[in-house]
Amino acid sequence: MNLNENDRKLLAFCSDNPKSIRTIAERLKIAPKNVSVRLTKLKEMNLIEIKSFGKGKKTIIKTKKGNKHKKAMIKFYEEKLKEWS
Repeated sequence: MNLNENDRKLLAFCSDNPKSIRTIAERLKIAPKNVSVRLTKLKEMNLIEIKSFGKGKKTIIKTKKGNKHKKAMIKFYEEKLKEWS
């Protein structure tokens, strides 16, 4: 599977700290439904962790620790985020 622009934005945005779906959607200006679809794809690719907890099932997303490509991905996404800002 290939990563699209929204996938790369999501990975970059979630690389430093866990984020909620709502936060991701608001900050990256992506519809929450599209965020959910992209997150499912990234989880299937074993690039992120998704955890739900508490009342209302708050969902937290973060990049996988120990991903062998993480450092290269973070560098690439940080550069892209600067371009998108």
